[in-house]
Amino acid sequence: LLSVISHDLRTPIANLRGTLNLVRDGQLSKEEVTVICEAIDHRLKLSADALENLLRWGKAQLVSQAFAPTNVLVAFLVDQVLEQLRVDIRRKNIMVINDLSYAFTCWADRDQLEVILRNIITNAVKFTRDGGTIEINGRIEANSVILIVKDFGVGMSPEQIGKLFTPGRNNSTRGTNREAGTGIGLILTKEMIVANKGDIRVESELEKGTTFLITVPTGGVVQAEGLSVNCREGARVSLIEVSQGFIEVFNG
Repeated sequence: LLSVISHDLRTPIANLRGTLNLVRDGQLSKEEVTVICEAIDHRLKLSADALENLLRWGKAQLVSQAFAPTNVLVAFLVDQVLEQLRVDIRRKNIMVINDLSYAFTCWADRDQLEVILRNIITNAVKFTRDGGTIEINGRIEANSVILIVKDFGVGMSPEQIGKLFTPGRNNSTRGTNREAGTGIGLILTKEMIVANKGDIRVESELEKGTTFLITVPTGGVVQAEGLSVNCREGARVSLIEVSQGFIEVFNG
């Protein structure tokens, strides 16, 4: 696993050094520099995400992480994660439908839930084809909230699903645009979900897409910007549409 991660971290750095040498020697045109720099910038971002996941996972193996559960307004948190992934979503012209209700409050460590959602949604973006769609919604069952992230991308075989959360194996598959990964993100995701007294399930079919179902305890009533939100009341729909290089948000 470490050899895979080290390779993914070294590659963009080596590419950057090579590009700088070519620029210094005057061997690249301005247009070529622009194109290459955009590609390297994207790869560096992926490497930074992989490094962050690796550091979080390594810390979890060495020390007991501080766990601070609180009521979390999930729909707002999802919007924040989508904003973080705006560039990747726009690059592939993906439509993301956030159909989560204001009602969805859960009892979890907010920082850990943000990492969980970012890893799952990043995975959906990675395996969604250009111009595709990702749906985010949820439901309440007994004392649990089930968060659902569904893509209509390449899907997985039962064998691939069985390897997703297994440490020490190279479970990463390249995305629809050849996006690389290490597999450490989903391993960290499951560990954090378990720490939050939750569970994660995966449903997938090749060429039809993948659905991640995250179960966490429900929250209570939350005061946010003067609005009282109960975990069983309210409704909210946000549509993030990415086209022509911009994002529109519709609430209703």
